[in-house]
Amino acid sequence: NQLSFDAYWERKRGRINQRDLLEQELHYSPTQVAAFKCAWMEQVEDSARLAMDTPFEGVSDFLAQAAARYKLYLVTARQHPDRVDTQLACLGWREHFSGVLVTRQRQSKDALIRDSVAYNSSDILVGDTGEDILAGKALGLITVAVSSGVLSAAILEEYAPDQLLSSVVMLDV
Repeated sequence: NQLSFDAYWERKRGRINQRDLLEQELHYSPTQVAAFKCAWMEQVEDSARLAMDTPFEGVSDFLAQAAARYKLYLVTARQHPDRVDTQLACLGWREHFSGVLVTRQRQSKDALIRDSVAYNSSDILVGDTGEDILAGKALGLITVAVSSGVLSAAILEEYAPDQLLSSVVMLDV
């Protein structure tokens, strides 16, 4: 069984998790699911894969404008801080961020922010997942969900963000 690129993303944006997708759509056994997850975690941040990432239109300009007025922090659930830093440098974005926080898949984003950054209730957390919005709410931050990522606007709306945009570039800086 195979799943097209578009079908995969349609299901992901509909909130199906990886395990369920593999079991229900591709009929993987629990052993195959575990092997897939292990291989996925090893390969998802491979340098060659990261080099294929391209920014959404307008994001580079948005980051430059926002960084001129505010302190920006990138908070990501990635595993390898060095690869995040390399990717940011390649995109020309490293200079825009006052800090880069990487969970390394070991702690939640809200715990990492709480332990690493001085923040207040007027700060904004922008994210494309429900977990991002919940992290912002747990910290008492203003939350902005962007539907340009993994989840659809309808699903992000369920997390009750303070604002819901189709892209971060729509945020008024």
